[in-house]
Amino acid sequence: RQMCIRDRLRTAINTFLSELPEKKRILFLRRYWFLQPVKEIAKDYGITEKTASMRLARLREKLQQYLQEKELI
Repeated sequence: RQMCIRDRLRTAINTFLSELPEKKRILFLRRYWFLQPVKEIAKDYGITEKTASMRLARLREKLQQYLQEKELI
């Protein structure tokens, strides 16, 4: 049973990420998969750390809503 939930969660996250525009997907992955510092990401994107943090917060909120809709959380 646990594997089924984990597989469903993995699939849902992959689907969510695949539906994001490329820049947003890369931003999300750099922070949460590659664990890059917000400061480094902001510099590479040419934005402030505050702007980068806000964009990441919005993406986390969207992911949370998506997972709730799929009844995974």
